[in-house]
Formats: sequence, structure tokens, C-alpha cells
Amino acid sequence: MDLCERDNSTANRHPWELSRLKALRSILDRIPAGAGEYRVLDVGCGDGFISREISRDHRVRSITGVDIHLSGEQAAEMGSAEGEVTFRNSYDDLMRNYYNLVFLLDVLEHVEQDREVLLDIVRTYVAEGGYLVVTVPAYPFLFGSHDRFMKHFRRYTRKDLLEVIHCADLECLSSGYLFFSLLATRVLSTSFEKWFPPKVARNRGVGSWKHGTIVTKALEFLLNTDVRLEMFLNRAGLTLPGLTVWALCKKQR
Repeated sequence: MDLCERDNSTANRHPWELSRLKALRSILDRIPAGAGEYRVLDVGCGDGFISREISRDHRVRSITGVDIHLSGEQAAEMGSAEGEVTFRNSYDDLMRNYYNLVFLLDVLEHVEQDREVLLDIVRTYVAEGGYLVVTVPAYPFLFGSHDRFMKHFRRYTRKDLLEVIHCADLECLSSGYLFFSLLATRVLSTSFEKWFPPKVARNRGVGSWKHGTIVTKALEFLLNTDVRLEMFLNRAGLTLPGLTVWALCKKQR
């Protein structure tokens, strides 16, 4: 989760976070086995949830999470709690052209110059032949109060994201959308906001999730089914729309 969404406790993860993790693992399954062990860089790691979970996967050799919004104390505490994961709040200590798997999960929408930032990350930190997984929020017409709270500059179509990827000298191996089941709700809420704009920005992100186990598990089951269906159709060459655009890319040699 983004640090601006963080509440007093992160013990009860939002079902969307859990399903996004499932989707990420499904995307990683598309990387050839011959790619070897992963040296992972998680850019914009937030509270480290993805880094911690992926560190348990058998192909992961090392993982470093970096987020400039972490304090030095937070980064140290998170790292001491997870011996297999290193956390940084600066890019200064990162190894150059070392990481063969990089995550940019809901990062590019936070930066004004997304093409320049992606190109710099690819050229500076990604090893030759390395892979990147990129996710961004989908569809510009859905831009609303949640995006403003999250300090987003934009939302993307898949075509938009592929153009950004192309400018960074990356080869897109596969791409698609996630969370079709949430699309209608977001369309309705965005349309409602246009008629009745919210007066006060509220934290409606994943960090504000307060529901119990039954509701959490039910929604997680729904979203997991959504992910399985969309990934299955994607392999068959069919694309459903969704709230998230994703792409699996490879750095050209």
C-alpha cells in the first residue's frame, strides 16, 4: 500500500492488495524458467507488503524495496523485521545494472515525467535482459477524488502505457487489465462525483479497510476469481477492461 494510505494498523490487508499479489505471481509465471533466480528491486515499495511476500518465493535470491517517502527509521525497522528484504529511502545505495526483475506497481502515475523516470530506472538499475512488471490505474475518464487524494497525475489506457514502455527501450511481452468486477462501481462513483463533488478529501484507500474476516474473505474470493478469469482470457488473446493496466516487459540488450 502507498504510505499515504497507511492507517494505524496494516494487520487486516485489503482484499484488493491480496488479489493484486495473486495477479503479480500469475504475471511472474510468464517469465521463462531459464531467467534464473530473481534479484528484485521494488520501486515505490510503500509499506513493504509486496516485497515481503515475494521474498518468500523460491526463485527470489534477494529483494530490495525503495521508497523515498520512507523515513530512515522506518526503512531500518522494516528491514530488521524482514531479514530477507532490504529497504531503502534513497536510490543512492542501489546497485547499478544489477536487478533482473523490477516492480513498478502503481508508481508511474505519481510522477509528472513518467517516460523520463521509467527510462532512467531501466538504464540505471536493470540488468541486461532483465524484466519489469508495471501496473498503473486504468482509464483517464475515471480520474476522481481518489486519484487526487493519492496525488496521481493521470490514469492510463493500455495504449498509453505501451507508448511509455516503448520510449524506455523495453519490449512488452504481455499486457492487459485487472479487476473487471470493480469497474462498474468506479464508473458510478466517478459519475456521482461530477454532480456532487466531495468537499473534504478522505482516505478511501486500501489502508482504511476496517471490515471483518468474513467480508474480507468474500471480497478476496470475488477478486481472485476476477484475476483468474482475466489472466486466462489474456492468454487466449482476449482482453476484458479493468481498473488496473499491467505489462510484463524485458530490457532490450
